[in-house]
Amino acid sequence: MSAPTLEEVVALRASSAAQIVEVDEPMAKLVVFELGGDRFALRGECVREILAELPVFFVPGCPAQIEGVINLRGSVESVLRIDDALGLAPEKGENARAMLLIEAAGIRSAIRIGRVIDVCDVPVRAIEAPPGALAEALQGVVCGIVGAADGPALLLDPALLLTRHGAGAER
Repeated sequence: MSAPTLEEVVALRASSAAQIVEVDEPMAKLVVFELGGDRFALRGECVREILAELPVFFVPGCPAQIEGVINLRGSVESVLRIDDALGLAPEKGENARAMLLIEAAGIRSAIRIGRVIDVCDVPVRAIEAPPGALAEALQGVVCGIVGAADGPALLLDPALLLTRHGAGAER
């Protein structure tokens, strides 16, 4: 037996390199948060900022879903109360310290949450279809369920959440 030539080794290596399959799977960045004692998540691309407690200014004549407005570095942003839209008890006092500034469907608004639990990357294949036994208020707004580090979280569709909430505010 003779040793392979350099050309044969290079050709063999090139053919085996062509057979390598990319194993990187698509990931979704999620912001997992608590609201009304339940765990929810939003895709990271719709969350513009995680905001600490800011003073919310009441605006007379606003619908009940709009808590008020905040001054975010000179920009006035509305603050939506999504707890009622999701059929949850209102967050009050110490339980309602954080906000998420989200943008979807051409609407930009802050939403009041209890607290941010995690910001994580999850394989897209790990996002399961929403369970069939959801409360009526959650149907249509929940687009999946994901197993986060500390337990499952319902993945919310921000566009549906904001447009449904906005439609309710116009009534």
